[in-house]
Amino acid sequence: MTWARLGAAALSIGVTIGLMELWNVPHPPAGATTMIVSLGLMSQWWQIGILMAAVAALLVLGWVINHLVGIEYPFWQRAPTSSGLKAPLSRLSDLTESK
Repeated sequence: MTWARLGAAALSIGVTIGLMELWNVPHPPAGATTMIVSLGLMSQWWQIGILMAAVAALLVLGWVINHLVGIEYPFWQRAPTSSGLKAPLSRLSDLTESK
């Protein structure tokens, strides 16, 4: 492990977490995916393609499972609050109460 790799990992994790906080979409596995790539654990370009295919498969699986149980997914719009502002989705009940 070189200092350059550690610096790249720190920078990439910082940017990933910063963007997730900015957009209010916390998702810890996104940090793990960032670490895998930035630390150089994938040494071939085709491995990144497999990683992206796995991410796409998980997205499709999440969509299917949530639609089977009646939850709209993905959540592109947050539920309005009494003040009219959009509040972050923090609980499953936030989804079912807004319908």
